Amino acid sequence: MDYLVEMDRLCVPEDEKIEVMFQFLRNNTNKSVEFIEGVGIIWNNQINPNVIVVSHLDVNPNFKKYFEDNGKFMMGENGNRLVGPLDNLAANAIVMDLLRPESGLPEDVMVVFTVEEECGFGGMRRFIESRDDLDSSYFINTDMTFGSESQESAIIEIDDRTDKGLKIRGAVRSYAKENDTCGYTLHREGDDVNAILRSGQSGFSLCLPISGGMHGIHTSVRYELLDGYRTHLKEIISVVKDRNASLAIF
Repeated sequence: MDYLVEMDRLCVPEDEKIEVMFQFLRNNTNKSVEFIEGVGIIWNNQINPNVIVVSHLDVNPNFKKYFEDNGKFMMGENGNRLVGPLDNLAANAIVMDLLRPESGLPEDVMVVFTVEEECGFGGMRRFIESRDDLDSSYFINTDMTFGSESQESAIIEIDDRTDKGLKIRGAVRSYAKENDTCGYTLHREGDDVNAILRSGQSGFSLCLPISGGMHGIHTSVRYELLDGYRTHLKEIISVVKDRNASLAIF
């Protein structure tokens, strides 16, 4: 995937970005796509979803002027770093690409691209409040984290506030131990998982480590890490899906 091209298409005001994402998903995937005001874009909406992948589509207010001035992503001097407002455009682009039919995601995976993550997790809260079928669901949130010169392409940020979280934690911790380029920590930055856990649901964040802060317009990531993140996300979805399905039996 040419991440530079795809992420440049998302460097637009939020209303336009929603339309760009909606059209991409409708034209390049084979599942249902809908936009719910105050929540965001929902892909493959279904009853009793096993795994729900989350990726907030709103951006920090600092980015808005940059987009209005037609700011785009660029490659660093050595040609191996992607530079620009990565949060959360990088995760958006990777998740969108993963939803193509050829990726082979399981049928019982649902995706929510939320609004208002940067201002109180409103989209996630409204999504959960609107559902009564999430008792057996598990959330995987996709976002950025502080990474500096990390050699890891993904970091699992998890805590143990829920019983199911403890049971899933062992599976994803084992995955991280078996994969040198996937980190694992019990320290989690504030994100949509805050709303997930406060509502009594279970989930964790899979984060892409970036340099230069979180909300700067010139944050950066080594280009090679993007494919690594995509690979880990796909594999962790399968790990969580299988483990969560086995828990639902009991």
